[in-house]
Amino acid sequence: MKIRNIRIGISFFVMGLFILSFFGGEKISIFFSNKLLFFQFTPSLLKFIVVVGGLSSFGFFIIFLLTIVFGRVYCSCLCPLGILQDVMIFFSRKTIKRRKNSYQKPYNSIRYSILILTVISSILGTLIFINFLDPYSFFGRIATNMFKPLFVFINNVIVSIFEKFDIYALSMIELHQITPLILIVTLLLFFILLVMSIFRGRMYCNTICPVGTLLGIVSRFSVFKIYIDKEKCTSCGQCENECRAGCIDARNQTVDPTRCVACFDCLEICIKSAVEYNQAIKKKDKKIDLSRRNLLKDSVFTAGSMILLNFPLRLFSKKIVPEDKSVPITPPGSLSVDHFTATCTACHLCVSACPSKVIKPTFLKYGIAGIMQPSMDFKQGYCEYECNICGKVCPTGAILSISLEKKKLIQIGKVHFIEDYCVVYKNDEDCGACAEICPTHAVFTVERDNVFYIETDVDFCIGCGACEYVCPEVPKAIFVDGNRVHEKAKKPFSDEEPVQIEAHQDYEDFPF
Repeated sequence: MKIRNIRIGISFFVMGLFILSFFGGEKISIFFSNKLLFFQFTPSLLKFIVVVGGLSSFGFFIIFLLTIVFGRVYCSCLCPLGILQDVMIFFSRKTIKRRKNSYQKPYNSIRYSILILTVISSILGTLIFINFLDPYSFFGRIATNMFKPLFVFINNVIVSIFEKFDIYALSMIELHQITPLILIVTLLLFFILLVMSIFRGRMYCNTICPVGTLLGIVSRFSVFKIYIDKEKCTSCGQCENECRAGCIDARNQTVDPTRCVACFDCLEICIKSAVEYNQAIKKKDKKIDLSRRNLLKDSVFTAGSMILLNFPLRLFSKKIVPEDKSVPITPPGSLSVDHFTATCTACHLCVSACPSKVIKPTFLKYGIAGIMQPSMDFKQGYCEYECNICGKVCPTGAILSISLEKKKLIQIGKVHFIEDYCVVYKNDEDCGACAEICPTHAVFTVERDNVFYIETDVDFCIGCGACEYVCPEVPKAIFVDGNRVHEKAKKPFSDEEPVQIEAHQDYEDFPF
């Protein structure tokens, strides 16, 4: 079997699994995400750091090994954004007049500067560059905010048509609320990616993507490389015209290994078999590599600039919302707002997987440094007491996977009750919706003059937001204010000592 066909087969398989992980139900998302995200470079690296070297997050090291042996195979058949670009390139070639590719000079100053900015900013505590540029997170936002809404719309239209013919094989799917600004940013970045893919092939991977640049540096020393046999080559230019990475210089009969994404198209197009993928054993003439000197100068300049820019950037990353609801509410398992913002790459997989749709993408709720990271929005839903899915699918450790028993005692926020807004206190009439839905009895009722008045005990509150979600008043009479650092709530009395409730003497047993 040809190596190019193997690459295409693996790419189709991986992309199919990624689509299932974002579009499928909760169990499907958990099953596939745990397997797939192990082989995503940035998420596995962050998780490795967060869980202090856990073996379950060692995928980035395997990617390094694959790259040092085979070149950038991660970029060709394991990275979902890279596969998406290949799909764009394929359809553009089928629908647009065939444009020949050509050798592109590397934009080393740009790509190495972006990599250095990304590394230094991450060390200094902000993931703003990773949030925008990490390929997996980029794909995650496209899948969650563009592809999934389209999928849900098509599904629901089909369901409505089937129901008219009494066919109930499918069911309606509820979609999370889409944040307009997040959608605009995602559409804009997707359009830029599309234009790059059509006219410049894998330019994003070789110029902008920090993961691509890092693996490109590693691939310079890879065991297996694509190279041109100068004795067989006639400089016909067919391989250069086919190269989607723009890394083949047919005139000089060279291939830039740092930008080659191992698509293997050039192997199939060369009629002289001059392009080979084999052990790179031929020694090159030693020349003064000016690009390394330029890289050093760019590195010093970029590092200095980043240190100077970091202080105002960190100021912008501070909370910018009013004091009465100043702290964004992060999911159970995220430990604190600072931990969450320091490790979340805004891939939005938790948004897609959340069954109650309470996790919502935000734009600047955490400041510029936390742009597009999600938070809990109790206007949309509430955190279900028996659910811990977000921690199971989170690829970076921003939301740690915790047991249900532990999750039920994590206090992500505290309940606040305003009597003046409550219909019970205003009109002396029963409501009690918030008390009925509270899973820990932090909100309860006390009877006075045949009216059940609302009371709260924050010690038992876990901040799930169920009370805020069901409150019928506008503005809400009861709401949750987030904890910047998560705390531990008291165990509900129903879990400690069952309360025996005696039946009222006036009631008789049900006659049936």
